[in-house]
Amino acid sequence: LCVMVARFNEQKDQDTVIRAMKKLPLNFYLLLVGSGERQIVCEKLVEEIEVSERVCFVGYSQYPSIYISISDVGILSSHWEGFGISALEYMALGKPTVVTNVDGLKEVVGNAALLFTPHNENELADKIYALYCDRILYNRMKVISKLHVSNFDVKEIRCYKVKVNDNPLINVCISVITPCYNSGAYIADAIESVIAQSFVNWEMIIVDDCSSDNSAFIINQYSSKDA
Repeated sequence: LCVMVARFNEQKDQDTVIRAMKKLPLNFYLLLVGSGERQIVCEKLVEEIEVSERVCFVGYSQYPSIYISISDVGILSSHWEGFGISALEYMALGKPTVVTNVDGLKEVVGNAALLFTPHNENELADKIYALYCDRILYNRMKVISKLHVSNFDVKEIRCYKVKVNDNPLINVCISVITPCYNSGAYIADAIESVIAQSFVNWEMIIVDDCSSDNSAFIINQYSSKDA
């Protein structure tokens, strides 16, 4: 039983996961947890390729861990990701995880997940089937998944409050929370884009997952200006 927890939009590409089910034996099933504007499109695709008996549209759930816990493999087929929290949720529950080899996702999962090329349902199906056939691989991925997630313990994550503007005429404060890992080439642009907003009562919190590049240095430079 496979599971994918994600909103139905262009970014997440549930289509590839659905097509991969067509390539797999009939004893493979898929839970799609989430809602969104492309759900109808995906439902039509399921009918077109005749896998409706093996694909279940769960809908939005406040507690996706219920569905993850009963599944064997977690999948995230995004075209791009800022962080990929669903992949970490799979791993935290000890589920072997298969994700697209894209920036923002491959950095998060490291060597603790299997990667496949975006849009490539054949490669995805092969990865899933390999986990089914090779129990040694499956059990090893379960172990390293949980070990990898321990690297994201709150105590080990450095948080920086970069900018806070106060306006006594505005009672609402907007928090912009941005995950960061080795984003030195882009993080300044991200910060500047927030600073450039016309709304003034906001704070930006950057969660740096122990970057090894100059991300922390750049963030600290902005933070010191706000001191």
